[in-house]
Amino acid sequence: MVRLARQASYSWKFILLTLKVCERYANFENTVLVTTVRPTVLGFLLTGINVSIEIRTYEGDSQSLSQFVVNTWLETYRDQMSVPDWTAEYFDWQMTGPDYSDRELLLTAWKGNDLVGSMLAMPFDLWVNGKQLEGAHGSWLAVTPEVRRDGVGLMLSNEMNRRQHERNYYGRLGYAFLGSKQSLGPRFWKSGRTNTKFVRRMYLWARVLNSKAVSGWTNKKSEKIAMSLLPQFIYGVGKPDHDVLIRAYEPQDLSACLNLINTQAKKADLAVLWSEDRLNKQLSYPGLAETLVVEQEGKVIGFLNFHLLGLFLHGRITSAIIDLFACENLTARQASSLLAVSLKRMKTLNADLVLMREFAAQPKMALLKSRFIPQFSDSHLMINGIREQEDSFLSKSRKIQILWR
Repeated sequence: MVRLARQASYSWKFILLTLKVCERYANFENTVLVTTVRPTVLGFLLTGINVSIEIRTYEGDSQSLSQFVVNTWLETYRDQMSVPDWTAEYFDWQMTGPDYSDRELLLTAWKGNDLVGSMLAMPFDLWVNGKQLEGAHGSWLAVTPEVRRDGVGLMLSNEMNRRQHERNYYGRLGYAFLGSKQSLGPRFWKSGRTNTKFVRRMYLWARVLNSKAVSGWTNKKSEKIAMSLLPQFIYGVGKPDHDVLIRAYEPQDLSACLNLINTQAKKADLAVLWSEDRLNKQLSYPGLAETLVVEQEGKVIGFLNFHLLGLFLHGRITSAIIDLFACENLTARQASSLLAVSLKRMKTLNADLVLMREFAAQPKMALLKSRFIPQFSDSHLMINGIREQEDSFLSKSRKIQILWR
């Protein structure tokens, strides 16, 4: 009887091992078609239920997408690391609004009628080593805990890469967050199965506007202590130079802003390039995104674009994310004045914290003078589904101008 039990145990282990190997191959094969249904063989054997996952282009509304992505992140990271509050308005602004007809890079995973995963990207032209190439930017990877062992993330990644290759895209830019041990992203993207190349670590600039709110929100003791010790005037906003003309962006400024940001981008090793239509949506969105421009002799010579984004950790604060800062034609005085006016506007909009990803032309002295503080590198810039062997160039890319998404 004991010998039979042992034989049965060994047979069972062999069956499980064989099924895992088969399932790994099934994961790849079944991501070729958008509507492929993937049976989880091991799940069926253990539960008696045939669990299937289907990858689809997302056709739903922005509110449902927002609730899924944010709630999935909160369920995973609540009180451990900051979670952006990507609202329905945010997704409409970036990818799901009525002006966006192309949804082929908005991928979702479904288990029956239940949404269980997402991976989202936006088409963008890329500037790569002096060449303009088609590509994409994004991620918003979210997978519900109950299906994470079923290969859903890999299915989404494989399907995204397949669609990119169909469009002859160079690759898809994104970030793996390294600022918390709880972050699942780096482990997934470094698994070796997602065709991901890592460019380099990137850091943020941070500027506190409301120390009380940020101190209560952060989970880092060092930040709490620093904010309690620093005098309150540190969080105030400086005065701009009255000789510098700074005003709100107007639709007729679009052409000048497009030229400024793309000219600046083309001096980087790796950057995103803007179309007129995409930039028009980026620069102004009621209640969410605003832009301020510097005008000299009737011409726009620089601008700063930001959007408001809620951040959850211990409670919720409002952050202002600086997306675009066209500043290479600005003097130090003009750059500092633009930052001062922008910070004042952000404070009026009740922003507690200002964040900006590093970029090639950043005016470091003006940022320091405006009391921005460079943070430790918290994210790894990566490119997924790359269609060319550009490893040597990517690893040497130092001048970067990429959106923080």
